[in-house]
Amino acid sequence: MIGSGVFLLPATLAPYGWNAVFGWLVSIGGSVMLALSIAYLASKVHGNGGLIGMLHVAFGPFAATVLGWSAWVGFWTGTATLAVAAVSYLSEWWPFLAEHPALGASLLLWLVTGVSLLGIRQASLFQNVTVVLKLVPLAIVLGIAAVLLARPEPLEILPYDPTVISIGAIGGATALTLWAMVGFEAAALAEDAIDHPPFNVPAATVIGTTLTGILYLLVVSAITLLSDSAELAASNAPFVYFVDTFWRDGPGSVIGLFAAVAAIGALNGWTIVVGECPRSMARKHLLPAIFAGTNSLGVPRNSLLIGAVCSTIMLSFNASKSTAGLFAFMALLSTCASLWVYVACAAAAIRFKLSYVIAPLGLVFGIWTIWSAGFEASGLSVLLLLLGVPVYFWIQRKEVPAAA
Repeated sequence: MIGSGVFLLPATLAPYGWNAVFGWLVSIGGSVMLALSIAYLASKVHGNGGLIGMLHVAFGPFAATVLGWSAWVGFWTGTATLAVAAVSYLSEWWPFLAEHPALGASLLLWLVTGVSLLGIRQASLFQNVTVVLKLVPLAIVLGIAAVLLARPEPLEILPYDPTVISIGAIGGATALTLWAMVGFEAAALAEDAIDHPPFNVPAATVIGTTLTGILYLLVVSAITLLSDSAELAASNAPFVYFVDTFWRDGPGSVIGLFAAVAAIGALNGWTIVVGECPRSMARKHLLPAIFAGTNSLGVPRNSLLIGAVCSTIMLSFNASKSTAGLFAFMALLSTCASLWVYVACAAAAIRFKLSYVIAPLGLVFGIWTIWSAGFEASGLSVLLLLLGVPVYFWIQRKEVPAAA
């Protein structure tokens, strides 16, 4: 989960001020409720091919195919967003990347896809290494904030002005901050590749969501409230800006590399899901059979390659955007695509009578956040969701009868 969001969102959220802090609180609370809904499903309806298989049991093949298609869209738009975030921080060392963020992100995305094609164990080893490295910049920011707060002299903190707090602004901030939380469903999506899923999937989902949310709230709020809003908003690397502001001749440029590693690590983790989840869905005839194709190592080659191609196309269509603009658009689109699946999971938990309070609240939160994301991102996510309808009828006409 800890990838691009926490490292780039301080700049994107800077104009929201204190609304961003409240947005984090709402986003974290809503994510925990949705994570609990997924955990309920994973503990009771496991062994059906992952999260989309659970939705298949709950709502039938049509809904599962359309939702699985939306989840897949969320995967490859998410990998594109993570690649943009990594390039944004790498541009601190190689400025030419900032001039061509879409091209740099595409090249990085294909490099990580190549790692996944070597096998899930190799990709998982790479993931474990990056998990350790990505915590370094978070710890440094928390350390600087603690030192600043402990000093006896007055500290300039962004003043709290109730007149600028609004439901609309909090909703917009929530839609953005939720991108940083997206990923808590990854364990359930890749259930087929996980040992002891009835325990490990719910535990990873709930514990990971809660701990990550608390860490995000502390780190990003510190940067937002202790920085100059205008300068922060203009920064391509807000963590570097924050460290350089309060630690002269400190490790600011090195922090940028650690942040890039974090984004690349998350990109690697999501690339694994881009391969594993569509393969599981294709085996159950919830996606076309081409997604089930593997290489000699048993790696879901076709799913990985198709996802990389789609990510590259989306990046090329938005190549004219700045790094910050490209990141914000891709983050909102990926979040909205994922939210349709989250809403369905909450509804499934309600249908199976697994939750009478948490799941309904998660359902309301998911719908409200889709609405708050704005017409461009939410509207495009609906359009991409509806493209799953002809996919369903294609599968029913071409593949299911032959399989029977």
